[in-house]
Amino acid sequence: MALNLAERFDKVTGLDPSQKMVDVGLQSPRDNITYAVGDAEKTGLPDQSVDLVIAGQAAHWFDHGKAWKELRRVLRPKGTVAYVVMFPGRRELSALISRYSGGEDSIGPYWSQPGRGIVEGLLDRVPFPVDAKPDTELASALPDLNGNGHPKPDRIAEPPATGVEGFDSSSAVRIKAGDDGTWYLKKTWDLAHLEGYLRSASAVHAYHEANPEDKAKRGNGEDGDIVDRVIHKIGLGLGNDRQFEVAWPLVLMMIRRT
Repeated sequence: MALNLAERFDKVTGLDPSQKMVDVGLQSPRDNITYAVGDAEKTGLPDQSVDLVIAGQAAHWFDHGKAWKELRRVLRPKGTVAYVVMFPGRRELSALISRYSGGEDSIGPYWSQPGRGIVEGLLDRVPFPVDAKPDTELASALPDLNGNGHPKPDRIAEPPATGVEGFDSSSAVRIKAGDDGTWYLKKTWDLAHLEGYLRSASAVHAYHEANPEDKAKRGNGEDGDIVDRVIHKIGLGLGNDRQFEVAWPLVLMMIRRT
């Protein structure tokens, strides 16, 4: 995300709570990107120094009462906050993935909560700082998504606002993918891509810590570790078709500072 923003902004700052991620995982060759340790509740940035705050696949971990106060502090007047999330869609062979990801006899119990539940709910439980009263003109300019993507008060019980003043309630909108597959991020993968994605999950690492004997089986296909086993089953289901589509429904939650 920082790389994409760097093409449109003069200066980008990427924050992560982990020093290891900053040192190892977030480096890029772009001269206008700076990485630092920080989080939504304590960014370490100067007052009114930011035009846009984007949290990609992270807002489900925030303490929103504190985070909205901090974001109000660092945003310039009329600056915008956008929370973006994508969650694996229900597509080809998804029943296997669902059982693997959520099953009580699989990695389901090893996800950190409540964050996992919030992201699975596509941020519907994340509150705005003020009551959302989206402007009609703004709402009409948003992607239609075949009628499923406009501001969400008609589709969710909006959680109570945190009561942090200084935000424009008329700019508070939620849009997310339609039920028919519109506004999805789609890619064509093979089993190697899927395995790499599955192994990146925090729940897999937690599962292996609790079951080191399973981790030792990695690489043995049908008799391998928990990821090997589900990849083997998916491969059987695919037959001769070695490539398949994966899709993530997209969610955007945004609001502007006054």
